[in-house]
Amino acid sequence: METTVLNTAVLKAINAQPHQLEWVAEHKGVTFINDSRSITIKATVNAINALQAKLILLIGGEDRHVDYGFLLNAELSKLKAVIYMGKEKEKLFNVMRQQPCLITNAHSLKEAVELSVMIAGKGDVVMFSPACSSNEAFDNYKNRGDRFKREVNSI
Repeated sequence: METTVLNTAVLKAINAQPHQLEWVAEHKGVTFINDSRSITIKATVNAINALQAKLILLIGGEDRHVDYGFLLNAELSKLKAVIYMGKEKEKLFNVMRQQPCLITNAHSLKEAVELSVMIAGKGDVVMFSPACSSNEAFDNYKNRGDRFKREVNSI
C-alpha cells in the first residue's frame, strides 16, 4: 500500500469529522480529500501543510474581502496544480500565479473535479479546500462538500 497522504489508512481510520480532511476515494492511484470545512485561508494553509503528497488544490468560492496572501505561508512546493473557481478567482490567481505549478480556472465544482482527474497522476492527492465561504450555488460547506464527493464518486 502506498502512503501518499499522512497515511491513507490512518486518514480513513481517524476520519471522525466529515468535511475536514475527509478521505473520499482513490481512483487510479489518486487520492481525493474533502476539506470543504476549511472556509478560511488559515484552515486551507493548515490542510496543505498537513498532507505529505503532491497536491492538486481545488480552491475558491464567495468573496469574503480577505487578503489571500496568507496562502503563501503554506508549503506551496507541494502543489502540482491549483484549480480556482468562484467569485474569488481573480484574487486567488493573483496570489498563486507566481508559484511553479499549473494554475487554471474552473467554472464549476464539477469542472474542477474533471480537470483535477486530467492533471493528477498516481500518488497525487486532489484536495478540495476552498478557503472561502460557499457561494450562491451551495447552502453551506456541508452541501458543497457533499457535491464534491458526488462528483468524485461519479468518475
